[in-house]
Amino acid sequence: MKGIDIQHADESVNEVITDLQTGEITTGEMEKVKNKFESSTVFSNTSILNKAANLSFCELLGNPALINNEVDLYRNVSQGMVIEALEKYFIPTNCSTINYMSTRQEK
Repeated sequence: MKGIDIQHADESVNEVITDLQTGEITTGEMEKVKNKFESSTVFSNTSILNKAANLSFCELLGNPALINNEVDLYRNVSQGMVIEALEKYFIPTNCSTINYMSTRQEK
């Protein structure tokens, strides 16, 4: 039974990836994702602790000033850039699967 479940899970993930690669990315979907990112970023920076963590992450990237224009960078992502990334990174040779199997015996 477990082998069938794993195979089904792999097929489901591959189906989602194929849908992403072959489907159309609408302007509305792009705007929805950008708005969600902006909202999440602005909200996370309302806490001093989160702002410090975000600032330290930007510092690790080599540019602490990124915290000031991170939203603008995401706003400038185009549909073409998303498609290019899908074609470049979402390929079978880049896939890795980890299967967590329970050692607990079911009754």
